[in-house]
Amino acid sequence: MEMKNMDMVVGLVSRTGRHMQRYNFHGHRQVVGCIPYRYKGPRGPSMVVIEEEIEVLVITSQRKGKGMLFPKGGWEIDESIEAAALRETIEEAGVVGDVQNKLGKWNFKSKNNDTCYEGHMFPLLVKEQMDLWPEKDVRQRIWISVREARKVCQYWWMQEALELLVNRLTSKVKYCRVLVWVVFVPPSSVDSGGGGIISGRQRVGWVAVGSGGADLVVACDGAVSVCFS
Repeated sequence: MEMKNMDMVVGLVSRTGRHMQRYNFHGHRQVVGCIPYRYKGPRGPSMVVIEEEIEVLVITSQRKGKGMLFPKGGWEIDESIEAAALRETIEEAGVVGDVQNKLGKWNFKSKNNDTCYEGHMFPLLVKEQMDLWPEKDVRQRIWISVREARKVCQYWWMQEALELLVNRLTSKVKYCRVLVWVVFVPPSSVDSGGGGIISGRQRVGWVAVGSGGADLVVACDGAVSVCFS
């Protein structure tokens, strides 16, 4: 870690108090958190992800015997929702990374006092793991498999967020054998819906397509490749 980042972490303390907290129009406190994750090995840009290659970081609750959870806390009025998610993850788990597109929003009640909350969860692809962080002395952090996380995570809504993350990561890229027609015409004249294919040079190859399996048109070297799964 760079020294300027270390100085930032050493000087950082967990925010306390509720005077800056955000509430929704129902009066429910808004909380935000992250599922920190990483891959077990190096990854290429087009490799298929399987669940067993994913590890997630869980932390212990400050209350003894309350199980494991993902980092989360209050969203405050002086920060964006993404900044709040990253801050809470630094404070509670001591990791930094890329906050990615939100997984969803959940409404839930506290197990202790029936208080209602609005929770937002984000994935965080971990890039750095700190040796010092604000809640190091009151929490433990543990890298575990997705399968283990399903068993130990204490909150149902975090379990749902985990499933959404796994589905997103494992369905990001699929591979199938396709027929590729290369036709030397302007891209605007090609029917991307699959109709009216013009005669050209045919070849068979591997092409990565989205999980929906839709046809796609790719421009390359002045030609247009129309792919059919």
